[in-house]
Amino acid sequence: MSDLAVVLAKQNKYAEAEALNREAFERRSRTLGEDDPDTLQSLQNLAAVLVLREKFAEAESYLLVVQPKREKVHGRLDRRAISGLVQIARAYIGQDKLADAEPVLLDAVDRYKSSANPYSDDSRNAISLLVKLAETTSRPAIAAHWQAQLDAFPQKENK
Repeated sequence: MSDLAVVLAKQNKYAEAEALNREAFERRSRTLGEDDPDTLQSLQNLAAVLVLREKFAEAESYLLVVQPKREKVHGRLDRRAISGLVQIARAYIGQDKLADAEPVLLDAVDRYKSSANPYSDDSRNAISLLVKLAETTSRPAIAAHWQAQLDAFPQKENK
């Protein structure tokens, strides 16, 4: 069910993906328990689709439940835990909670730097959001700082 929801989301069929993710979360929650890693992933997937559907407040509420549990299960430097921070920041940004988003993104970037893959696409996305956030809040020097860090990323190989 979750795989189909991912396919639907990639096809921009967000309402259908949301419904499948809700169903997957409810089933896993009943059968596996709310703290099971698969259940947490289902809730994370639901929240990601909610962000895409611009249901930011609902996504935020789920993400704030998932994040501490995910960190407890997988550790603070796990890719899923760090990408969860970026999702929280996206939910904040969608609600114009820019002052809340920035420290979350800074935390994500710091964690990426200490992780096994500091130059991941997720890290690049977090820094891109910091550039946009600084530009939106009229802080060109800070935007330039983050843009320079983004420009220093190794170039992706074309496959």
